[in-house]
Amino acid sequence: MRLNLRRFDFVLLGATLVLLVFGIAMVYSATQGVASYEDYPLRQAIYGVIGLLLLLSIAAFDYRLLTSLQWPIYVGVLAALGAVAVVGQVRGGASGWFDAGIVFIQPAEFGKVLFIINHVFEQVKPENPVPCRKVYINNFFYQHFTLKPVINQVFDCNYF
Repeated sequence: MRLNLRRFDFVLLGATLVLLVFGIAMVYSATQGVASYEDYPLRQAIYGVIGLLLLLSIAAFDYRLLTSLQWPIYVGVLAALGAVAVVGQVRGGASGWFDAGIVFIQPAEFGKVLFIINHVFEQVKPENPVPCRKVYINNFFYQHFTLKPVINQVFDCNYF
């Protein structure tokens, strides 16, 4: 894993840092003077640093590696969804949670990410040429979301 600084979006990183500092300031101002909440700004800063480290590690990750890992991840998500149906815990009215000790994990969220990755890789395959040079919306999204007028207007594409 190596971070390509020439293609890195420093404006997005700057906006993230500004929002992080703003969030810490808001937590500090909201908890000022309350003894039981005095450690919340520090906790928010620690979570922010952890998030920034995750951001940089994900930015350095070569996403093309996911094409070879697509099916093992799919099998893992299906196994986790099956297991959560048997041994899952109820949290917030949903019975799709695993208790991992420190945090609760919801396997359906990994399924959503896998769904997005799968459909993106399906669209960029050489045997699936893009019929419109600016945008192509998968038939699933076209059937489930009414994006046709927005896509036609924004991208000036009459494919739909």
